[in-house]
Amino acid sequence: MTGHLVSRFDQAGDQVFAVIAGARARHDEVRGLLAQAGWRELPVPDELRAHPQAARAWLEAERARMDVQSGAACQVRDGLREQFGPRLHEARMRLALARPLAEAAQAGISGRGGLAALSGWIPRRQLNELRATLDARLHRRYWLDQREPAADDLAEVPSLMRYPGWLKPYVPLVKSYGVPRYGELDPALPFAITYLLLFGAMFGDIGHGATILLLSLAFARRLGRAVWIGTAAGAVSMLFGLFYGSIFGYENILPPLWLSPLHDPLRVLTIAVAFGVGFIVFTLLANVHNQWVAGRVAEALLDSSGLAGLAFYLGAVGVLASWTGVLVVAQPAAILAGLGIAGVAAFKWHETQAGLGERLLVTLIETMETAINLFSNTLSFMRVAAFSLNHVALALAVFTLAHGLDAVGHGITLVLGNIVIIVLEGGIVAIQALRLMYYEGFSRFFSGDGREFVPLRIEKA
Repeated sequence: MTGHLVSRFDQAGDQVFAVIAGARARHDEVRGLLAQAGWRELPVPDELRAHPQAARAWLEAERARMDVQSGAACQVRDGLREQFGPRLHEARMRLALARPLAEAAQAGISGRGGLAALSGWIPRRQLNELRATLDARLHRRYWLDQREPAADDLAEVPSLMRYPGWLKPYVPLVKSYGVPRYGELDPALPFAITYLLLFGAMFGDIGHGATILLLSLAFARRLGRAVWIGTAAGAVSMLFGLFYGSIFGYENILPPLWLSPLHDPLRVLTIAVAFGVGFIVFTLLANVHNQWVAGRVAEALLDSSGLAGLAFYLGAVGVLASWTGVLVVAQPAAILAGLGIAGVAAFKWHETQAGLGERLLVTLIETMETAINLFSNTLSFMRVAAFSLNHVALALAVFTLAHGLDAVGHGITLVLGNIVIIVLEGGIVAIQALRLMYYEGFSRFFSGDGREFVPLRIEKA
């Protein structure tokens, strides 16, 4: 574009209007370049290719003509409004009145003549209230048939989800995974408790927790209900910081009430694994409950995530604990583990419909997968100990950098270092706690393919 003048004179959204002037000899070359850049040429009317005064006179005449046309169009529109306005308003009102009835028809309402029928789901606790309302409105001129959901209906029954106010901020995190089926254990409460415990254990520090708590309160309007997640996470972080004796990374101000991750890493690792064992036991029991409620008794008793898998897991944990000297239950634990894995293998054999060789292979692989998955999921909780140690290590790195500087640099490094720890590690810990809940917890017992109960409301237009 060397030798050309580009003048921008207007913009509409993402479109820019410009005038390009240059030598006529390079017209074709410049046009090809502009076409590649997405240029769209606007033709200039012949009336504007005249003297400026003549072009201005033509523009004024065109504006007057357009004003006349616009006035005529407005008169036509006003006439149509007066002629058809009442009928259009009546049609609008009819559509508004018919909308609730159309929605009700989709919800299961049908009728013929002077009779109407409605079928649907209602919470058991509201059945008496419904009957009283029907008595008051219809004066016993109705027939109400009620029944409990059958086993074949469970997939269609909606789940009534009601939570106390303090638990509602955690519900979107659960719903992002799915909605519990009817009768399925709602994981909202266990999720809230476990998530906060994991976050506090990995990010235990009185100063950092207090900072998160105060920042959550300061941005309460922007965070909405999520402010309670931030304040609760900050408070639990402060509690674990009191247990660890840590204030902004300093561990020589307060003595730990429980333990210090820096000075007792093996104990922290043992506690993290023990917590993982307890959490996985809970998920297996929750899955047994869900399978039993759904009528899948065989899966509840013999599947790898049922009672047989739980027996194997507890037995194997008992054997490992006996080897390390924590417990002395090696023989009964081994028997329990053997019975559990035998039950799982028998169930896999029964469920596999194939030839003998393929059946043996599938049973062997899926039985081995049961043991591998259970213990790999348990070892995932070692990251709780790793992040609690990482928190201390980052603080030590900040202190090491600060000690090599003068007074001003020392203070700036400490402030910036703690900001990095709060933002970077705090975000990573929040994600890791969520990952443990989703992949080591929800995936084991929570189907998440239910649908939420939404009451039918027919509003007057």
